[in-house]
Amino acid sequence: MSPLLAVLLRAAGVDLVKRIVRWIGIGKEARAMEGTKAWWESRGVIGPMVSTLAFGLKLAFGMDIGEAEQAALIDGVLNLVVFGGALLGVWGRIMASKRIG
Repeated sequence: MSPLLAVLLRAAGVDLVKRIVRWIGIGKEARAMEGTKAWWESRGVIGPMVSTLAFGLKLAFGMDIGEAEQAALIDGVLNLVVFGGALLGVWGRIMASKRIG
C-alpha cells in the first residue's frame, strides 16, 4: 500500500470516528432512559440468555436454532412474562383480604 493511500485512509477513519461520536452525542437527550423495569423485562438480558441457550442446545444435541427462531423465542418469553404478570395481578386481587380504598 502506498504511503499516501495509508495517510488518506487513516484520515478518513479518524473523520468517520469523529462523526460517529458527534452523532451519538447529539441524540443523547432523546435517548435518555426514563423509569425502570425488572431485569426479566429487558431484551438486553433475555436476548443473550436465549442466545446462550441456543448455543448450548447446538453443542449438546446438535440442534441449530437460527436468528429468526431466536428472535421469535425472545418475543415469546417476553409475552409470557407479561401474561404471567397479568395472572399474578388477578390472583393477588382474588386472594386479597382487604378492599382497595
